Amino acid sequence: MTGFLQVATATESREEAEKPAGSVVTARLAAGAQIVGPVVSVFWHQGEFGTGEEWQFLFKTRADRYAELGAHLLEHHRKLIFEARPEAAAESRGAGR
Repeated sequence: MTGFLQVATATESREEAEKPAGSVVTARLAAGAQIVGPVVSVFWHQGEFGTGEEWQFLFKTRADRYAELGAHLLEHHRKLIFEARPEAAAESRGAGR
């Protein structure tokens, strides 16, 4: 049986989150995406403490699609996501019914 993942990352606005969410789901690299926000983040980045408001988006995908999903985000949305917030995290999920 294939494992399932929830992949999360964030961007500065709802509109910016809709672009990668739409392209990933349209490319069938995730079954769906949810956009949540705004959320307040507290973090260390490049040696500096900071806080900020951002919009998180979550992808639901299979474990065997994770590498392809990540490659898609890097190719199509690198500046939007990874230059400002260099993080994407994946969490294992049980099979849904």
